[in-house]
Amino acid sequence: MLPGLIYSVLVPVDFSRQSVWALSVAAMLVKNNKGIIHLLHVVDSRIDYEKETLEKIRINLFEFAQEQQQLLGVSIIPNIERGNIFQSIGDTANRLGAKIIIMGTHGVKGIQKVIGSFAVRVMLGSKIPVILIKDQFISQNFNKIIIPNDTLTTIDIVTEKVIESGKVIHGNIYLFNLLRTMSAFRKVKIMGQIKRTLNKLNSAGYNSESIVIQNDIQDFTNLIIRYAKNINADMIAISLQSKKPGKEFQISDLAMNLINKAPIPIYVVNPEVIK
Repeated sequence: MLPGLIYSVLVPVDFSRQSVWALSVAAMLVKNNKGIIHLLHVVDSRIDYEKETLEKIRINLFEFAQEQQQLLGVSIIPNIERGNIFQSIGDTANRLGAKIIIMGTHGVKGIQKVIGSFAVRVMLGSKIPVILIKDQFISQNFNKIIIPNDTLTTIDIVTEKVIESGKVIHGNIYLFNLLRTMSAFRKVKIMGQIKRTLNKLNSAGYNSESIVIQNDIQDFTNLIIRYAKNINADMIAISLQSKKPGKEFQISDLAMNLINKAPIPIYVVNPEVIK
């Protein structure tokens, strides 16, 4: 991070409207933290571009950054990197000390529709949270956040990162828990953990509450989405991976389904590599 700056956001762009939407969310975040936006356009290193083409890309990016800076009223620094989207985004975020990566998504039919074909790898390898934007965000802040969970194995890291976000995320947080059929001992243990998580959020200054669904419902994703619509939630915060027996990690079905289907921003952390 540049000296004297306490907060920066990295926004990969491809000049699509989704990029503009992601940039507007980034502007909202840095205004609250007196920071800057690093704009990143990745030029595919596998393609041998003419010098004139590369110069045109550079000019387009700098003009786009200047235009958006004036429109949004925030400091925007354009960056061009040659490489692949996965490696360049992660490396650039680390080099610049970005706190969050904000990416636009192209539609809802499959994770490969996220900017570039390596977006899943971006999230898997990112040491900082990634926010996915698939539609225009009209709120002035993330005031209502849902943290869904049906295992409680990775909810702590999501909660920790939400708390660390400070001014970026504030207001009401809803723990949306699914308790499937289990022993009474296991249920008491989970309810205790939910209570500890609520206490942690409340101590950090958040208004939080727990919604517990005690059912073996299979369609947990749509249940969360319906609840998000009912309360006009601004964002859903999830863990990208879940811990399975043997302590290995894998992408959870819940995470993939929410990334693909939820109409509001998704805040993603990967508990295996997150800082």
